[in-house]
Amino acid sequence: MKVKIKEWGINPEIMTKGMELEIRTPDGKTQIGDIFITKSSLIWCEGKTTKNNGIKVTWDKLIKNIGILND
Repeated sequence: MKVKIKEWGINPEIMTKGMELEIRTPDGKTQIGDIFITKSSLIWCEGKTTKNNGIKVTWDKLIKNIGILND
């Protein structure tokens, strides 16, 4: 995949606004979606989906789903 930083809202740590990454096919011709990284969550927006309509996952839920933390 080709990953491009679209907006920096960081100053070595993620600030309130967060940051947005644009995800494209390896050849860079087709946008797959965007991912927003904030202090509280990740938001996946497939294609041209807006941030408000994206799929939001909290950091806790993401970490539990990939098995980093054992509860």
